[in-house]
Amino acid sequence: MYYATKIDDSTAGIPSALEGHSFAYRRQVLVNRATGSPHMTLSVGHLDADGYLDPALHSFEFSIYVFSGSLAITTLGQTTLLDTDHAIAVPIGTVYSLRAVDGPVKWLHMASPAEIDDGRRQDTFFIGETLVESTP
Repeated sequence: MYYATKIDDSTAGIPSALEGHSFAYRRQVLVNRATGSPHMTLSVGHLDADGYLDPALHSFEFSIYVFSGSLAITTLGQTTLLDTDHAIAVPIGTVYSLRAVDGPVKWLHMASPAEIDDGRRQDTFFIGETLVESTP
């Protein structure tokens, strides 16, 4: 079995797990458990200008590849600026936050194992603290 899809920014929405924990964030899920992939979730993330994601950690590792714009990721006491065509891998259980820099940003996001969205279990945890940013 295989599954084919395409990026369509008009279908991007706010994931229920992130409601109240982000500003100007949305995503389009491309591949996940529902499409036959139990081992990864592939999605496209968007942050509008001044958008952010509150500090969180996940029970999955993830990678980001920036399509356009600049994304600041703060983790482990350091802020890293990811410009177009830059990528980062974040290990499982690592606290991080995201912020758009100087305008909107769009990226490819891969999580492994696949994110859980069955309503019974949780895989994303917000820590309720502010991470101190360093100068990228």
